[in-house]
Amino acid sequence: MPTEAGWYIVLDKQVPVYVGQTDNLNGRLNSNQGSLDNFANPQRKNDPERNSVTKLSEIGIFTQPRVWFVKERLLADQLGIHSLGKLDKGNVEKFINLKRGFLRFIES
Repeated sequence: MPTEAGWYIVLDKQVPVYVGQTDNLNGRLNSNQGSLDNFANPQRKNDPERNSVTKLSEIGIFTQPRVWFVKERLLADQLGIHSLGKLDKGNVEKFINLKRGFLRFIES
């Protein structure tokens, strides 16, 4: 897992269920508890979307969680820009989240 900044898409099988952004993909996705994006962290009571994904996994609705990621540097290079600001990063996350149902993910 890269330690670079970027975006991650949590999938169940091939269906995207959550999108997030981080400055360190490896640090965000590999918690000490071994959970994807630290979803099992009970301190995150203020995030309804994450809590819903967690509960659906606990009751067996989501059965094959996995993660895809997009490196920030790669995206910036493709756009021909030097770096992305905080607003840009947030907008990319929102765009991926809005379009996630149209994205196709293959088994790796």
